[in-house]
Amino acid sequence: MQPILSVDPTPAAGIRLRPASVPTPDVLWSERYRRNVRSCRDPVIRLIAAALGAGGAIWGTLLLLFLPWPVAFLIPFGLGYLLTAGYLVRATADLRFRDRMLLWGASGLIQTAWLIFGLCYRLGEVPLLWWTFASAMSLLAGLLESPDWDPWPMENPDAR
Repeated sequence: MQPILSVDPTPAAGIRLRPASVPTPDVLWSERYRRNVRSCRDPVIRLIAAALGAGGAIWGTLLLLFLPWPVAFLIPFGLGYLLTAGYLVRATADLRFRDRMLLWGASGLIQTAWLIFGLCYRLGEVPLLWWTFASAMSLLAGLLESPDWDPWPMENPDAR
């Protein structure tokens, strides 16, 4: 059984009775703010996913066409091909939160591992720039996907 009235103690107005079904301004602000933040972040995340997907497709094509390696050497690159597919899916579709965090976590680990490998073996500037960009964008996208991460917390203007 839901209460018919709820008590709303506020310092300015004393104690007020209001219908229980009316949410407080803090609840309204929080829900509205989270919905707006999510809707603003999503195009940025999709753009990051599309950029990483396009770059992954280019690198994957170059590896397949120009490197004369046996199939056994493609096994370490298989994760990159799966990530590329994941990027393209994320750029075009909504995924569950768990799947999004798995994509960005795996992306960050794999891209950073390739960056370290490239630094150790001095593979050239272009691959190092790509892996640096991909590592940073994976971290940023993972942070943007998190509903609790807020780089610029705002006050509730209704609470003043």
